[in-house]
Amino acid sequence: MGLVEYESDESEDEKPPENTVLPVKTSKRAPRSPGELHIQSVSSPMPDFANLPGDPRDDPSLHQGRKRTRPFVDGDHDAHVYISLSVSNRLRQALENIIARARVLCPNITLVSLLESQYLHISLTHPLPLRRSQIEPVASSVTRLLRASASRPFRLAFAGDLKVYYNGRQTGGQGTGGRAFLAFQIGAGHPEINDLLERVIHPVLDTLHLPRYHTNPEFHASFAWCLDTETPISQAVVRQLNDELKDAFLLSQPTDGWLIHELMYKAGNTLRSIALHHLK
Repeated sequence: MGLVEYESDESEDEKPPENTVLPVKTSKRAPRSPGELHIQSVSSPMPDFANLPGDPRDDPSLHQGRKRTRPFVDGDHDAHVYISLSVSNRLRQALENIIARARVLCPNITLVSLLESQYLHISLTHPLPLRRSQIEPVASSVTRLLRASASRPFRLAFAGDLKVYYNGRQTGGQGTGGRAFLAFQIGAGHPEINDLLERVIHPVLDTLHLPRYHTNPEFHASFAWCLDTETPISQAVVRQLNDELKDAFLLSQPTDGWLIHELMYKAGNTLRSIALHHLK
């Protein structure tokens, strides 16, 4: 979240510190008319976030300076439950414009794009360390509870300002990995996602004694990252990015948002979509 080049520290503990500054570096089409209707449906992509399976290579030099938020454990397979959003050319261009501008404003920070994939993703879990024997039971439990919840497809859209999210213990996470992510928060669809979290995802995590997702989560999709060891970017720069480019990004979304009809489950080499309930 697909997922691009995310090691196990990506969205694991992304958290927006209060009044924090953003670490970041550097690399429109006209608004639709009010009556224009376009609903974009989410497909079942193979995540480019395929580095999730456990990898014994913990050398940051092999991974653009990234560090794991938890040590590699032989036999563990990182699992993720997430929502996938397809990226149109117009949306991609709007995000690329933000990245390019951030690189100009912060020339001393290395900002890495996550737009090589055709998809953005919205995490519903931290990376979950599962044994191979747990992969199928977790998928079955999520499927069973999702059907029991009778959750139906819903529309999702971004809203609000560009924000910066951090992962790692120093910002309230569980691991030592440290990255900062440029992201936009979900507006429409937030209540439905939160309901899925409480009725489906958290009960499964509780039975496995795995950590729940954040309390009062801000569901979001990240599109670029940098190491949080670099000089942070000021809030003034974040405000400038919002003032100059936020509206163009929001207008680049499908007019009525994305139609969400499935969750994605990635564990080891296993990838599957789990459909929400459809009315007959």
